[in-house]
Amino acid sequence: MSSDSSNEAWRGIEKGWVSGQLAHAYLLKGSPQGAAKRFSDKMLRLVFHDHAQVQTRTHPDIQWLEPQSKSRQIGIDEIRDVIRQLSQTSFSGGWKASVILCADRMTEQAANALLKTLEEPAPHTLLILVTDEPQSLLPTISSRCQRITLADSDEDTFVQWK
Repeated sequence: MSSDSSNEAWRGIEKGWVSGQLAHAYLLKGSPQGAAKRFSDKMLRLVFHDHAQVQTRTHPDIQWLEPQSKSRQIGIDEIRDVIRQLSQTSFSGGWKASVILCADRMTEQAANALLKTLEEPAPHTLLILVTDEPQSLLPTISSRCQRITLADSDEDTFVQWK
């Protein structure tokens, strides 16, 4: 995706936010350590209006999840924690969000557990799945998300966004 396409994708996010039509789930195809992560951070800053807490991952209404175990998989217990957090009331009375980095690392059980949340999201809920291997996700997961493809070559564009 060129930086023009990245900017176009971002304009779509902004338009959705302003009009109250922001999707509840996004699948960002790109590096979980590069362009896709930076794009997800920008989305969170838009929704939560707090650059510092997004940057330091300390916002109480945002949960970040990435593989931690030796198997580098995201299991059902971690996804149940995401589901629990998204079903609770926001600390600030507004939005709540979860970002799943390396979403392709979800086990099949974990992915199936996430489906109900994707199908019937709570109001003011944002779920961002980040992966560089979207073909490894269950098709039912992918089909319930707005998809945005990002290239690490877009990194210069994202640095300018801040």
